[in-house]
Amino acid sequence: MLYAVPASDSDDHRVPGEVGALSDKQAQRDLQALTEADLLKPVGRTKGRHYLPGPAFPATVLETADRPLTLTDPYDAPQA
Repeated sequence: MLYAVPASDSDDHRVPGEVGALSDKQAQRDLQALTEADLLKPVGRTKGRHYLPGPAFPATVLETADRPLTLTDPYDAPQA
């Protein structure tokens, strides 16, 4: 699930020198573009807004995301 980035007075929350940082305004534009392309469907308003897959979201991605995944503990020592 994706959540909307709240608007703020400062558009830049990047750490100096951080590569790939995303401004609040750019995140909002990206979410708007994904919504307009029907890849995401907004649910709710303002602070409670979140996004679900839209009609144009690729089915193969949803199938992969819905597939159960069993994780094993890499620190679990075998019993001798």
